Amino acid sequence: MPLIALPDIELYYVEQGPADAGETVLFVHGSLASSRWWQPVMSRLPAAWRLIAPDQRGSGRSRRPGADDDEAFYTIPRLAADLAQFVEALGLDDYHLVAHAFGGAIALEGIVSDLLRPRSLILVDTAPALGVVTPAEAYPYLVQMRTDRGLLVRAFASLMPGHPPNDFFQSLVDDARTMPAAAFTGPARALAQWNVMAQLPNIHLPTLLIRGDQDMMVDAEATRVTFLSIPGAGNLEVFRGCGHCPMIEQPDAFVDSVVQFIE
Repeated sequence: MPLIALPDIELYYVEQGPADAGETVLFVHGSLASSRWWQPVMSRLPAAWRLIAPDQRGSGRSRRPGADDDEAFYTIPRLAADLAQFVEALGLDDYHLVAHAFGGAIALEGIVSDLLRPRSLILVDTAPALGVVTPAEAYPYLVQMRTDRGLLVRAFASLMPGHPPNDFFQSLVDDARTMPAAAFTGPARALAQWNVMAQLPNIHLPTLLIRGDQDMMVDAEATRVTFLSIPGAGNLEVFRGCGHCPMIEQPDAFVDSVVQFIE
């Protein structure tokens, strides 16, 4: 697994496909996740495409004690800056951006701040552009999840009701358990302080939104408002019988949508 050295942390990433591919796709995972969440999709996409999925700060193998164990490192502008530096270090200037959940907030922040300039954007069960406030009583559960595997398993199962608790599912749970404590609570606090709704009318690049109809994390109306506020958004695809993670629960249908949109 290669890495990119940023000023205060090394971001690891997985990559497949030729460097001179006609299409390059950059995947951005959500909170409590890692590049592993994109494996089902990357294994199904065209072999001729270049596919890149980094582990964000505090996730997967992108760790550095002291540079990922404070909630201040998980603000959305900071993570968007991380991603922009990653893109610059790889020399990407013609790529499609696919972002899931909290990763959608990072992608939108990067685009409206002119830090990221993808050719197109796919938002998957994205965090609402208005942000979202996590109730105060939920934070103790987020803290407990890090050490209570059973609680974390139940939380992940509610995210992806269409996926069995097989070995791959268990590996996602195990990955999350190794993350710093701040990575469990930091994104929630960051979303409570973030709102880019007013800047969405400036996004004219081709945009696709995907949502599972059983998503318990992101409100359907919030997704619709985000969709209607982006001039470049041409379609909102709803995956039936799917929760918060279409790329894991229904990877074949997800890949079909991505390929059709990009091609």
